[in-house]
Amino acid sequence: VAVSCCSLAYFAALWFGSRGQRRDGMASFLAALGSLLVTAFLVSLRDRLPYALSVSVANALYVCCGLLFARAFREFAGESEPPWLLLTAFALAAALCTALRTSFAARSVLMNVLACAAMVYAATTALPVTRGHHGPVRWLLFFGIAAIGAMMGLRALVVFSAAGLRGGIFHPGVLQAVTLLGTMVGTSTASLAFLMLQKDRAERAVAALNGTLEERVRAQVQQLSARARELERLNIELQHKVDERAGELSETLADGGDEGAVETLTVGSVLRERFALESELGRGGMGVVYRALDRATGETVAIKLIGAESAGQLDAMRRFLLEARASARVAHPSVVYARHVDVTAGSVFLVFELVDGVSLDVLRSRGGPLAHSLVALLGAQIADGLAAAHASGVIHRDLKPA
Repeated sequence: VAVSCCSLAYFAALWFGSRGQRRDGMASFLAALGSLLVTAFLVSLRDRLPYALSVSVANALYVCCGLLFARAFREFAGESEPPWLLLTAFALAAALCTALRTSFAARSVLMNVLACAAMVYAATTALPVTRGHHGPVRWLLFFGIAAIGAMMGLRALVVFSAAGLRGGIFHPGVLQAVTLLGTMVGTSTASLAFLMLQKDRAERAVAALNGTLEERVRAQVQQLSARARELERLNIELQHKVDERAGELSETLADGGDEGAVETLTVGSVLRERFALESELGRGGMGVVYRALDRATGETVAIKLIGAESAGQLDAMRRFLLEARASARVAHPSVVYARHVDVTAGSVFLVFELVDGVSLDVLRSRGGPLAHSLVALLGAQIADGLAAAHASGVIHRDLKPA
C-alpha cells in the first residue's frame, strides 16, 4: 500500500509538473512509475486474483520497470529503443514466473534478480544519455535509479532469509522495511531529478529557439533595411522625375502652350488612361483632391487637380507646377511623396501617395482637447517636416491648423 501510494504521488507530481507536455521520455518514465504502481497493487491482491494476473503479470511488469526507465532516458536524449526488447522481456519474465509457480523462493529470487539487472541497465544508461546537462542532477537521477535496483536485489535476500536459506542471519521484517524505504527514496529522487532534467532541456530548447529567431530576425532586418534603401533610392528618382516633368510643363506654359479645351473632370473620369478618380477627398483655393486608382501599379493614390474654372489661368497653373516641384524636392516621413505630375484636357494634376487617416480638427472633435503629450508629439513631427522643407529651400506658406 505504501509503495502504491508513493508511486501514485510521484506519478501525479510528474504529470502536473510536466504541464501536460509529456515528451522527451516523460511518457516512458510515467509508464515505469505506473508499472511499479500496478505491480504493488496486483501483489497486494494476490489472494483474490488469479495467479497469472496477480503474480505472473505483476512480476513481468516488475522486470520491465527498469527497461522502461532506460527507454525514457534514451528518448530524453532523442534516441529510440526497439519495442521488441520490452515485449520480449515481459513475455520471458511472465513465462519464467509461470514455470516456477511451485517454488516461491526460486521465483521471487529470480524475478528480483532480473528486475535488479534491468535497473542497473537503466542506471548505466542514464549517465551517458544525459551528458551535457547539470552534473549534480544527472548523478541524482543515477542515485535514484540505482537505489531502486539495490532494493530489488535486497528483496532477494528477504526471500532467502524468510526461507531460512541463510540460517536466519537477515531478519525479514527489517529487510522488508529497508527495501520499502529505499524504494520510496529512490523513486522520489529519480522523479525529482528527471523533472529537473526536463526543465533544463526545455530551457535549452527555448534558448536554441531564441537564438534561431534572433538570427532570422537579424536577417529579416537586414533585408528590410536593404529594401528600405532601395525604396528610398526609387523615391528619390521618382521625385527627380516629378521635378523634371514639372519643369518641362512650366517651360511649356511660359511659351504660352496649352492643352486645348478645358474638360470637366468628375468622379469616374480617367486621367491619361491611367488614373481613375474614385471619390473627392477635399476642395480648396488651388483645386480639388481626389482619391484615385493607379491602374499601372494597382495602388490607391491622391490626385490634386486644378479646377476646370481656373485651368485656363496660366498663372494658377504655373503656381501649381511650382508646388509640384517643391513637393518633389522634399523627402521626409512627415511629408507625402509626390509621384507624378502631368496635364490632361487643359488641367494640371499632381499625384501623391495616399495617407489614410483623419485631420487634426476631426481628431480633436472626436475626443475633445488633446493630451499635452500628444500635442507635443504632433508638434514635433510637424516641425520636423517643415524643417526638412526649409532645408530644401521650400517655404510652405499655407499651413492650416486643421
